Amino acid sequence: MKINLYTKNFELNEVENNYLKEKIEKIKKYSLVQDDQIINVKIEKDTHHENGKDSYSMSIDLNVKGKDIHIEKSGNTVFSVIDMTEDILSSEIRQYKDILTNNKRK
Repeated sequence: MKINLYTKNFELNEVENNYLKEKIEKIKKYSLVQDDQIINVKIEKDTHHENGKDSYSMSIDLNVKGKDIHIEKSGNTVFSVIDMTEDILSSEIRQYKDILTNNKRK
């Protein structure tokens, strides 16, 4: 799987980058996702959050068997945003796989 990563207002360190790749690789277990799949990931750091702390937002774009999946999440740390986004991405792919499987059975 090819990950097109774009960061804005910061750079991922090695630990964060490896964590992101590890989480994204988890979706390979679904048969809808191929090895040559391209996934677009954008992570932004917002330093002007109302409580004075940094916040991060992450968006993922993925096309799976004719369905475009777009997810956006925000959080206080890079790790929390990656976790939330990966959970929702897995859920979306699972739901779409169930729909495809149920339609084939009818």
